Amino acid sequence: KQEGLRFLEQELETVTIPDLRGSEGHFFYNISEVKVTELQLTFSELHFQPDQELVLQINNASWGLRFRRQLLYWFFYDGGYINASAEGVSIHTALQLSRDTIGRIKVSNVSCQASVSRMHAAFGGTL
Repeated sequence: KQEGLRFLEQELETVTIPDLRGSEGHFFYNISEVKVTELQLTFSELHFQPDQELVLQINNASWGLRFRRQLLYWFFYDGGYINASAEGVSIHTALQLSRDTIGRIKVSNVSCQASVSRMHAAFGGTL
């Protein structure tokens, strides 16, 4: 159980998040270089029952992110970095498991609930 949680924490710290680009009318945006800067899983539990369920429960976690922003609206440009953090994060994810006709485990249903108590963002760059 603890080994699985350590693996999850390591994966979340090194996860690669793809760039987010798009436009809406004359507004263009690009979010890039997203990095996890802090991760604290204060209370986490991973529960597995073969052929039944896999449940991940995280309570009172916190994490920080840093990412680059580029925004363009007509001839107004904004660029820089945002340091964002979330505290009091709670996530409950449950995967209901079953077997297919060959006997392989498959996910038959997924449920997820999440809440955040507090968020903070610090902006740096041009405006």
